[in-house]
Amino acid sequence: MQQPSLKSALLILFAVFAFLLQFPLISIANQEHMISNIPQLYLYIFGTWLLMIVLLGILLERNRLNP
Repeated sequence: MQQPSLKSALLILFAVFAFLLQFPLISIANQEHMISNIPQLYLYIFGTWLLMIVLLGILLERNRLNP
């Protein structure tokens, strides 16, 4: 099976993370609960952001090794 091009993979990744950071999903995490004294909303936003950076790094590194 052929791998998607870098442009389409980046577009899909952008769409997924744009969806994850929209209001309805953020409002689910916006609760009074604390995890290790950190609000749940902060963990959701920064966890999503960190996941996006890691996946972008993997995607771009794979593309650099196999142009």
